[in-house]
Amino acid sequence: MMNFLRGTWKIPWEVEDIYQAINRVQQLVSVQVIHVYREGNYLADSLANMAYEQEGKQIYNTFQEFPNICRKILNADKSQIPNIRIKTCKIRENTRQVQQQ
Repeated sequence: MMNFLRGTWKIPWEVEDIYQAINRVQQLVSVQVIHVYREGNYLADSLANMAYEQEGKQIYNTFQEFPNICRKILNADKSQIPNIRIKTCKIRENTRQVQQQ
């Protein structure tokens, strides 16, 4: 999304209307677009995924109305518990055979 808003990528026609709406807001207020990994914005990512899956709008007025996963994320953020990205790699069979010899 950051690349769309900065103009470095071509806007797909499917999101052109959304892009235009965001662009109008950007012209009215000062906006800085930066990249944040999912782990840094875990709550927003979780809420966006839920909204996409449910195909509807949900409004939460209190902390108690949030889904359990969102409350856990907020409590972890409040406690300053970090989200960690772990990247795993596959071990190839021929690499294993070489190591055994």
